[in-house]
Amino acid sequence: MEHSSVLVPAFYKQRQYGANLKIIQLNSDERNEIILDKIESAITSRTKLIFLSHIQYSSGLKMPVEAIRKISKDRDIFLLLDGAQAAGNINLDLKEIDCDFYSIPGQKWLLGSEGIGALYIKENLISQIEPTQVSGRAVLEHDNPGDLAPNINSIDKFLLASTSRALQCGLSQAISFMTDIGIDRIQKRNVGLASLLKVRLSEIEEVNVLSPLDEKQSSGLVCFDVKGIDSESLVSTLWNTERIVVRHIGYPAGVRASLHFFNTADEVNHLVKAVRSIVLNI
Repeated sequence: MEHSSVLVPAFYKQRQYGANLKIIQLNSDERNEIILDKIESAITSRTKLIFLSHIQYSSGLKMPVEAIRKISKDRDIFLLLDGAQAAGNINLDLKEIDCDFYSIPGQKWLLGSEGIGALYIKENLISQIEPTQVSGRAVLEHDNPGDLAPNINSIDKFLLASTSRALQCGLSQAISFMTDIGIDRIQKRNVGLASLLKVRLSEIEEVNVLSPLDEKQSSGLVCFDVKGIDSESLVSTLWNTERIVVRHIGYPAGVRASLHFFNTADEVNHLVKAVRSIVLNI
């Protein structure tokens, strides 16, 4: 159920350094208590890091990250969260979450550009993390080649030589745009639209909603499948006949709709009507 941006880096750490990788299998609408039980069962005395998405891209399942953090903190285990589907979708308070590391891209729910993002590292951990790629900012002074000292305590050591000011300004403006609207308002709107879609889709007998129904576990992502219709074919049909943009998800196999604050209840109803029409013509 995890995104490749979590799975592939973890796989490569196993391949490169022999790290022992454990992947926990979750259902797309797994209850919080089951998630926590599975995580606790997978932990051993050698566990160093828990790495997961804050919101699962496949079903919109919002993970109980505060409770996961308590589990990890009580055992001195680092917690790294991928916030690709969270930033701009739900309200984020990294002090409250208390994770050690958090990463976000600038596009997706923040409505910024591709090619830019942000990395949060808890301040007391910056000195312990070595950059994998370096430039002049990785040392304190670089004028004297024979006397270089590493820039250990500053997060600037992760910055490379050239950056795009246009992308930086674009992301800054996108964040300002979102915060002016209000992230709490956006989250309420997104979850409300998602709940409406889930309820309406559930009224169609052949449709199975794969996303969690509990709003506390929900976000603006809704995944569903239709009995007797391949999900990739359904994606194509919705685009070709109604110009509705949804995407295919491999696991759980289904179709995912992304609902942001600018979408409307009429658009939700349009999608439901289109799915119902397709079902009737099977």
